[in-house]
Amino acid sequence: KGGRREDRIKLINRSINEVLPRTVMTSVTTLAVLMSLLILGGAVIRDFTIVLILGVIIGTYSSIYVASPALVEIESWWAKRQAAKEEASGKKRPSRSKRRAEKAIPV
Repeated sequence: KGGRREDRIKLINRSINEVLPRTVMTSVTTLAVLMSLLILGGAVIRDFTIVLILGVIIGTYSSIYVASPALVEIESWWAKRQAAKEEASGKKRPSRSKRRAEKAIPV
């Protein structure tokens, strides 16, 4: 199972690396439009623009630095919870390789 967890972490890391340039470029272009709206817009829309700028910055930070570690922690917590449930019920689920071997057609 340790290898599976490591593979999952590598997958998440690779996914972040692939999506990061696209996320940053989208955020930068959105911020450019919002900054021009803040500078050139009227007083009525100024407060709304400031809130949008904060939302874009916080959303970008969250999608890069918060979501992936949270996913890893939630999966770890879930696996521990499932193991505790199996231990409490007295049933132990057979390993994946055993289940595959049971399903395999004898030759």
